[in-house]
Amino acid sequence: KGAHGIKNRLVVAQYRRKEGLTDEVSSCSTGERTPQRMAVHPNGKYLLVSMEDGCVLYRAFGRDRNGPGNDEVRVQPAEERSTSLSSLPKDIKCMKFSANGNKLVLGCEDGSVFLYTWPDLKAVLQETGERALRDSVTGVDLDDDGDVLLATSYDGNCYIWNIKEEKIFQLRSHKAEKSSFRGCALSSDGQQVFVGRNSKGDAYVSRFAMKTWEMEKDVPVMKGQAITSFECCSDRTHLVLGGSEGEVVVVQASPLRVQNRTKKMHMVFVTAASFSRAGDMALTVSADASAVCTSKTSKSSTGAFLLLSLLVLLVAILAYHAGDVSLIGLGTQK
Repeated sequence: KGAHGIKNRLVVAQYRRKEGLTDEVSSCSTGERTPQRMAVHPNGKYLLVSMEDGCVLYRAFGRDRNGPGNDEVRVQPAEERSTSLSSLPKDIKCMKFSANGNKLVLGCEDGSVFLYTWPDLKAVLQETGERALRDSVTGVDLDDDGDVLLATSYDGNCYIWNIKEEKIFQLRSHKAEKSSFRGCALSSDGQQVFVGRNSKGDAYVSRFAMKTWEMEKDVPVMKGQAITSFECCSDRTHLVLGGSEGEVVVVQASPLRVQNRTKKMHMVFVTAASFSRAGDMALTVSADASAVCTSKTSKSSTGAFLLLSLLVLLVAILAYHAGDVSLIGLGTQK
């Protein structure tokens, strides 16, 4: 427990299309260790969580979907992998697996970027020291095979690594005003890069061309607030953005436009966002202790609302079962 008496734990809830978000199904205490970031492996069975002093791998367990008690899904540490994770860096700000599950990218507070093979954790890329980004990493993305890596930084830079060709490129906002980048994603054809951009109190999504490295389009998405969370769905057709004033915006990638906007979805800033595996639902969580599921296509999203007696900082969707049941892992912090 921390100063406020709220326990550090991972909370499991479920989402059903007809019923919305359930109450807490199960939870797993992390003791004195505070969850900071987490990423779900594409196989849906493992959850990698970064703590203040290192990473812990958790495994999801659940009974057969057609058997009794199938709601009793739980997570617990995967003890067989605890030793190998000790080599991973600390102070992780962003983490993500490639779509095929063979690569893991980490972005850190000091600007360092790491790319590892999974599950053997062999270092493919280590951008540290003078080779690190000049500011804290605010977003990372990988192409489906993990051969192209993106990373954005707080100072308004986006770096692109072509791992096979051993090349690195840099994108910068060419706007006259100073910008901060928050999140990045490759397009479905790999020819464009989408970046969340905060500038002068407003938020934008910028699209860059990979061939020219120039900004092609800049779309305003939120007025009077900054992007605090940024996520792309698995087929790369939509983005979900969370704002500093609780707004949630779904952006269509092509043509680049705002598709769905819900103001004051949360009372305070959105801390994290994630799409369902099918990409039709977005889950956002907030420091107001709320979790909300919304459809990416509905024009007025009321969503399903889950109020938790804790401070929600992290979110990931495991999709443990097939069909209309997904396991939602909510990392909570004191």
